[in-house]
Amino acid sequence: VQMQQPDAVQSSMRRVVLFAISPLSPRVSWRRRCNGTLKASFVHVVPWERHVIQCESDAGKVQLKSLSLRELEDEVRMRFGGKKHHARRMWAYMYRDLVPSFEHMTDLTDALVQRLKQQAVLEPLVEDMRSESGDGTRKVVLRGEGGAVVESVVIPSRKRSTVCVSSQVGCAMGCRFCFTAKMGLRQHLPASHIVQQVVLARRLSAHAPLNNVVFMGMGEPLDNYGNMMKAIDILTSPVGLALSHNKVSVSTSGLVPQMLRFASETRAKLAVSLNATSDEQRSALMPVNNLYPLTHLVAALHHYTQLRKEPIFIEYVMLAGINDSADDAARLVKLLSGLRCKINLIPFNSHPGTHFVAPRLDTILWWRDFLLTNGIHATMRATRGDKELAACGQLSTKALLSAPVPAPSTPLIMS
Repeated sequence: VQMQQPDAVQSSMRRVVLFAISPLSPRVSWRRRCNGTLKASFVHVVPWERHVIQCESDAGKVQLKSLSLRELEDEVRMRFGGKKHHARRMWAYMYRDLVPSFEHMTDLTDALVQRLKQQAVLEPLVEDMRSESGDGTRKVVLRGEGGAVVESVVIPSRKRSTVCVSSQVGCAMGCRFCFTAKMGLRQHLPASHIVQQVVLARRLSAHAPLNNVVFMGMGEPLDNYGNMMKAIDILTSPVGLALSHNKVSVSTSGLVPQMLRFASETRAKLAVSLNATSDEQRSALMPVNNLYPLTHLVAALHHYTQLRKEPIFIEYVMLAGINDSADDAARLVKLLSGLRCKINLIPFNSHPGTHFVAPRLDTILWWRDFLLTNGIHATMRATRGDKELAACGQLSTKALLSAPVPAPSTPLIMS
């Protein structure tokens, strides 16, 4: 986000400072200081790295899984003293053979392997623990350098597997019904951490090949835009993991500017978590609605479908006595009138400390039939892994993190 000063005071500013704020932070309040500069005051100011792509670890090592093939070729040649063909072999080792260490890259020179060990990170996340539900759904807790702890979920079916990946540690969106939101935002995951979740999931999916990736784990993916997009580029590289764009879906709470960018910058699919049919109702459930109310959000949905020439996916978490009435269903039909969309009705998945409950099954089925009758494609999502807290809205590593939620930083002063 670039904050431009009014023309009348630009001449007094020697430089323009680039910074970023949380999408839920209050509006900026500018006031002139006695020296002619401007001070920007915030109630809360937190780092927002949606345009930052991290390619180095905290120890200064290169995160190999944050690099495109071309970037890897450049790094191998300039930093590690290797050749272009070495980089291409490394790429195949990482994404075709899924090797866990440099020692498995047997046709690289010993000198190159030693330099890679000293200056590069191959496995930025490692499995810390794993649990499996009766339906075969596996929740995997992953731990990385700097104390990052994230969860991803591998969901098998008869012919294929899907991995639900996290894009952040915690989340800043504050959705009232989501367990992850109770963590607050702890960390944006670099592209390497997102890609690594898919690599590990593919290792676990030998019997049901993994070909679906959904960004529906911890975090708001569009709040970590740059790293998310870089990860998608790596995941869909035809000479790497070779996932189809049609098999990569990103779920958002409704960050409208990023949605518009996403529509034009990738062929991956977008799903929007709607969950309400009025601004009053949605703002109570999802604070992001105070920033991008339904009129703005629905306009963005229409823009997306017109630009992409395809339906958009709408997610609707059903909460008994909150958003599941017949009036809600009628308002939803009116709200989405003329929009090419597919609605996924999601029964609320309970978690510790919540007062929300899911509606009865007959209520959800009535909703599905009502939407179908009114010309809207609707399905009910089957709950998978809820007993292991692996279902939609249940991921949280708060208990595994020793560090408290970072305190708001001091107000930013531009000078």
